[in-house]
Parts: sequence; structure tokens; C-alpha cells
Amino acid sequence: MTLKNGYRKIIKILFIFIHIFHITIESFVTNYLCTINEATHYNNVFYKNKNRTILKDKKYLLEKKKKNLFNVQPSTVITPDNETSNEIIKKVKLKKKDKKIFKKYKDFLDILPKKTNEYTLMEAIEKIKTLAIHKFVESIDIYLSFNPKKSKMTKNDNIKTFITFPHNLKKKREKKVYVVTNAKLQKIASQSGADVVGEDDLINKIKEREIRLQKRNNNFLICTNDCIHKLTRVGKEIGRKGLMPNEKCGTLVSEFLLPKHVKLFKSENTYIFKLNKLNTLNINIGDVYMSNDEIRENINHLFEHLENLEFFHFNFKHVKTIYLSSTMGFPFKIKKNSL
Repeated sequence: MTLKNGYRKIIKILFIFIHIFHITIESFVTNYLCTINEATHYNNVFYKNKNRTILKDKKYLLEKKKKNLFNVQPSTVITPDNETSNEIIKKVKLKKKDKKIFKKYKDFLDILPKKTNEYTLMEAIEKIKTLAIHKFVESIDIYLSFNPKKSKMTKNDNIKTFITFPHNLKKKREKKVYVVTNAKLQKIASQSGADVVGEDDLINKIKEREIRLQKRNNNFLICTNDCIHKLTRVGKEIGRKGLMPNEKCGTLVSEFLLPKHVKLFKSENTYIFKLNKLNTLNINIGDVYMSNDEIRENINHLFEHLENLEFFHFNFKHVKTIYLSSTMGFPFKIKKNSL
């Protein structure tokens, strides 16, 4: 009995010791945490006051998220009385590309396009013309992207055709037409406006690189059905540059249609266009010197031409986005309702 009473007393003493020790640890930890919180609060206040003094010395403030120069709004900048907004934008650290753009278009910052905005067709054409600063005559291109899921297109559809616009370009477009035909049709091709005409002679010159062909829409190679098998000797050189004759492109022609197609590719504003793997389409529509109505008529003619193609299954609802841009210019997103 004495042993049991002794063990009980020892256990009670241990419980009392643990209870006291636990209370002391809690008080120590709470005091330690309070000191840490006070120190962090003091540091935060110190750094905030320090940053405020720096901003007062500089007298302007920019938002942290908007690092791009052209997205800077006047609400994000605190301007003093003496300085203008352009002087403040110069103080921002810019990349090399942004510096070049700023030097060119510093007078047209209000006209530059934004990603979120959409423009009507006539507004976009006028803004493109005002931003045409370069010394050469800039051309205007259209960019279309389609939705292949909604359309009836398949992977095997080879979408490649040619189009003749009603209005010609104002700038000079250097074009050369090469014709591969029989000896009987060579005179007809030369009279209709072909630059170089031949059969085996022309193929040998291309093979020996006496005649250097350029890419499509600057050089056109037209061939009749009788002589198409002879171009296998020059297939690699022609195929790389996209000049292989094809019925859909209008370059593989019968005897009766040869003079008509030579005149189309030589004198009129014709282009060969192709749908990319990403279901996009890029075509040159006009120049900066053309009137707004002429450019609009060319665009409407393009959509009418696409609707008439049987193998394309075109529908205006399947168009995702439409962009207009000039060479070395900014793209403008266009509203579908404006067309």
C-alpha cells in the first residue's frame, strides 16, 4: 500500500510541473511573437515612407502592371505643372524596338491601334494612310482567319486559286510572264504580252540558271497541257518558289484560253493566293495612294469571289477575324458589320 501511495504522489507532482512549465512557455512565445510583429510593422512603415519620398522627388508615377509604352494612359501618370506628357514618357526605360517606334510615331500616338478595340473599314483605311510615313509606296494587305470546324473543309482540299481585282495598283508592279508552249502557239503568246516564250530552250535556261525566277505574284509561269510533262526536269526549282502550273491557279491552260490568261497575269491586277495550314489567308488589296472607295470595292470583290468557289465552301459566318495593315505598319482589327 505504501508503494502505491508513493507512486500517486510522484505522478501528481509531475502533472503540476508540466502545467506550470506549459504556462511559462506560452507566455514566452506570445511575447516573442509580439516583438517580431512590432519589428516588421516598423520596417514596413519605414520603407513606405522612404518610397514616398522618392516618388515626391521624381514627381511622376507609373502603374506597375502597364509596362508597355503605348498602353500608358494619362490617369496613370502624375504630371507636374511644368512638364508635358511626352517628356515624362521619354523618362521611362524603353527597349530598343520601342525607342525606334517612338521616334517614328511620336506625333501619332493617339491613332495607333489597341488590341481590344475594333474599327470600321473606312476608319481603318484612313488611319493606315496617316501612318504611312515611309518613303516608298506602302501596299495594303488583308488578313483573314477561318474556323475549319464549322465549315465543310477537309484536309485533302487544296485551296489555291487566282483573282483579278477591278482596280489596279497605283504603284508600278514589275511582272514577268514565262510561257512554255508548242511552236505553233508561241507567236500568239508573244503577241498577247508574254515576256519570254519557248519550249525546250526555256526549260534548259531555267535548269542552267540563266533565267532566275522570283517568287509568285512577281513572276508567272504558264504552260499548256501538251508541255506539262517536260517541266519534271525543273520541278524542284519551280516548286520551291510556288510557280508550278496548276489548273486552279490558272497557269495550266488549254490552247484556247492561253491568250486570255496571259493578258490577265500581265496587264491586270491578278494574284495567286493560297490558304495556309493555319486556315489563314493574306492578300494584297491596294496601295496607300488609292481612294477609299476603290479599296472597299476590291475587298467586296474578294468576298464575292470566295463565295463562288465550289471547293472552298465559304461562308461569311465562318470568318473569325479580319485585319487590315500596310507594309511595315500596324494591324487594325475590323468589325464584320462594317463590311
